[in-house]
Amino acid sequence: MRINSYLLFAILSILVLPAFANPSQTQATLQSKHFKSIACDDSGVHCLALSHMPEIKYSLRLYRTDNAGADWYKLNTNFYSRIGSDKALDGFAGMEIACDQYLQTCLVGVTILLGHASVFFGTHDGGQTWKGTIVWNEPEKTLQSSYIEQLTCNASTGSTCHVLKDTHDIYILEHDEQDGIFGPDSLNLTMRPM
Repeated sequence: MRINSYLLFAILSILVLPAFANPSQTQATLQSKHFKSIACDDSGVHCLALSHMPEIKYSLRLYRTDNAGADWYKLNTNFYSRIGSDKALDGFAGMEIACDQYLQTCLVGVTILLGHASVFFGTHDGGQTWKGTIVWNEPEKTLQSSYIEQLTCNASTGSTCHVLKDTHDIYILEHDEQDGIFGPDSLNLTMRPM
């Protein structure tokens, strides 16, 4: 079961560029902006990209393109309101973004605190506003760190997602536009083992 699920995640996470995209320009942009994960709409023209440069303070950033990657602009996010500081981030590990086919409903997952927790951010307006929440590892696994390896969301709604951890555990995540238990900037998210 784990192998089949792992293969499913590998297949779903392949980024297909539109026919008119310039592969060499796209590759150069990916490297220069330190993109860790990209999610696009069905056309491949509109995309969101998660970026992080550990050597630069507060560098967990989100970029958007509306021309298949020819130009990228940084979005204002409140990611650090949930993370606190870069000290919580684990370098290059465990940073993923996944969206619906319209690039409206998205989920960002970031491993924090040496793999003992993850912070998730959700949007329902194409990345203009984000709500976040921290999810700690399961109590029986508190001594075991686990990093986010893959994140995929239902293409039609984006509100039901699956996360694969490096421990090969798969979880189902569901989020919606309602406020979470910690107030108006808190993401309403449920997470359960698959």
